[in-house]
Amino acid sequence: MKITLVDDHPLFADSIKLILLQQNNIDEVITYSNGSDFLLNCKNEKPDIIILDLMMPGIDGLKVLENYSKIVEEPTAKIIILSFIENSQTIKQALKLGASGFMSKTSTIDEVVLAINEVAGGNKFISQKLGSKLIRAFFENEPTVYILTDSEKEILEMVCKGLSPKEIAGKKNISYHTAQYYIRSIMSKFNVTRTADLIVFAMLHGLYIPENDRFH
Repeated sequence: MKITLVDDHPLFADSIKLILLQQNNIDEVITYSNGSDFLLNCKNEKPDIIILDLMMPGIDGLKVLENYSKIVEEPTAKIIILSFIENSQTIKQALKLGASGFMSKTSTIDEVVLAINEVAGGNKFISQKLGSKLIRAFFENEPTVYILTDSEKEILEMVCKGLSPKEIAGKKNISYHTAQYYIRSIMSKFNVTRTADLIVFAMLHGLYIPENDRFH
């Protein structure tokens, strides 16, 4: 098998790569340190398995999942999420976006290898710890967790303070189009289409507290 590993922690990625290459059925492991570079090259590579982190600088793992199926026509690679994020909403969202497996970074390497073999065989795989979490969430009213990258948090705060995309671009030293992309990405995660609705959503869910003028 050929495996692509997308993770922004070089030591972790290199360690996983070395261990996976010791498996008899794994011939190649290619690593990327961010989602942007992976998406730029994913059309030229045809891995059997993609192991993807969620919290990465720039484009987060869920956005990578969403864009991958748009970039690669009829993708055949199976995607496994390997992340410290373990809330049930994120697991369900990742599976809905096309992931075949979801694992905690606290999993053992034996469980990671098991997950690879399971999804390669066409099965779904959720690590034992997270499977138990999903079952509990089914019976309990677990609060929703909204995942934003550090850059998205900063930009959401600026939007809530009334800054325009042009002003945000100037403060962040990014292009106007990049600022717009970030804002659209945040809106997509919160399922809103207008700036006013975005601000209200952030306030209602405690993501932005105007009286203290700070962001959570």
